[in-house]
Amino acid sequence: MKPTLLRLLAVAVGLAGAGWAQEENAGPGRGVARISVINGDVAVRRGDTGDLVAAALNAPLVVEDRLTTGPGSRAEVQFDWANMSRLAASSEIRFSELEDRRYQVQVAGGLVTFRVLRD
Repeated sequence: MKPTLLRLLAVAVGLAGAGWAQEENAGPGRGVARISVINGDVAVRRGDTGDLVAAALNAPLVVEDRLTTGPGSRAEVQFDWANMSRLAASSEIRFSELEDRRYQVQVAGGLVTFRVLRD
């Protein structure tokens, strides 16, 4: 192999190793979900500050955040590649636990479905 290719390979392996180390040190309560669909008025109440902000596509959701939909609105949250939750109009959920393959969502009101696409 050429020296340049070897250096690039070493950098790639080093970055991948750093990513694995971060995942191992993540600790409890550090999971993240994301907003994958927004239709209408959807808002997020941040758990750390209590601020109510307009939801945005791909925005991260963490433990203690609340997601709300207005009248005639819908939203979808993806937890990982196979688990998702959909909120109907006038619904609210709170994220209590977001761990690897372990999610706890509290439904404050409305209609919420949880779907597993694959095991």
